[in-house]
Amino acid sequence: MSDEFNPDSWDAIEGVLQPAQTPEVIGHDAAAAYLCRNYARGRLHHAWLLSGPRGIGKATIAFRFAEHLLRYPDAAAAPEKLEGGMDDSIHGQTVRGANPNILVVRRPFDYKAKKYKTQITAPEMRQDLLRFIGNTGSNSGWRIVIVDPADDLNIHSANALLKFLEEPPARTVFLIVAQTPRGLLPTIRSRCQVLQVKSLDADAMRKVFAVQPLTANMIDEDIERLVRYSAGSPGRAMLLADSDVIEYFEAFKSAAEAGSPDYATLHQVAGGLTHPTKSREYKLFMDLANDYVSERTRSSALEDRAGSAETVRWPLIWEKTRSAISRTEAYNLDRKQVVLDLFSDLRGPVTDFA
Repeated sequence: MSDEFNPDSWDAIEGVLQPAQTPEVIGHDAAAAYLCRNYARGRLHHAWLLSGPRGIGKATIAFRFAEHLLRYPDAAAAPEKLEGGMDDSIHGQTVRGANPNILVVRRPFDYKAKKYKTQITAPEMRQDLLRFIGNTGSNSGWRIVIVDPADDLNIHSANALLKFLEEPPARTVFLIVAQTPRGLLPTIRSRCQVLQVKSLDADAMRKVFAVQPLTANMIDEDIERLVRYSAGSPGRAMLLADSDVIEYFEAFKSAAEAGSPDYATLHQVAGGLTHPTKSREYKLFMDLANDYVSERTRSSALEDRAGSAETVRWPLIWEKTRSAISRTEAYNLDRKQVVLDLFSDLRGPVTDFA
């Protein structure tokens, strides 16, 4: 990671290139080319909603396409695909967070509380947008606003953004990153061209791991474990690589699937994950647990046992787990109990769910 880069990011991880720094888009050639093609053919919409699962590279697409617009201010001369690995002054400015033609809207830092806020707030965003729109930048080219992610908008900041989308300034493009577009105001969605971005396949994930400092020197066995548990999301993979969550989950799964319940391991896992300082690790663990239950649900449904108690059981466990996670986050309930209950459900007799 460049010593001169000071990422304005609440979720930065040491040893992981952030979207502004990542030199090229990996695994999303079709999505990136779609943006470039629309631009080159004079059909560039003023607002794009880049939608897809968390951490799959949507923001990286946004930054690299923003640089594409700045390199080719004349659409007629622009190539119809994104060039990778560009190391010019435009990219250098973006890496340093000093590109006058790119505004990144993210959670602001609360200097009084000395931590990042949990939402994108309206006053700061409105001031930044007004200042940015009023500034012509380093030239008369494009101005690009990247909202990353729009899921962090509250009702006030969402309405503030909407006003700019309703009356977009000239030569200004909004690239709005969102994991759950349904959570956005319908009026924001209606003013955007939606670009659905998909999770990466295994080969693309391995290419990402090769260029990220945190994973570049990992042994093949560890790389394959990340591929298996990351669900096509480099963002999740980096979080897993920076923690012991995979080890916790594999110990939990082995204890749940053992012939006799291993309660010692269960309580070791539950206790290690639910400490107040382990919020990130707990969420990652529950993501893996949810994937595990989802896979068991799909496998059971595909087997020729329709209507059996086993077929009914897994969807109920899946729904119960999702509900428990949601309630725990909303009401700050006992996270350890969620882990213990999941273990009990996984080991419970089929008749409990019949």
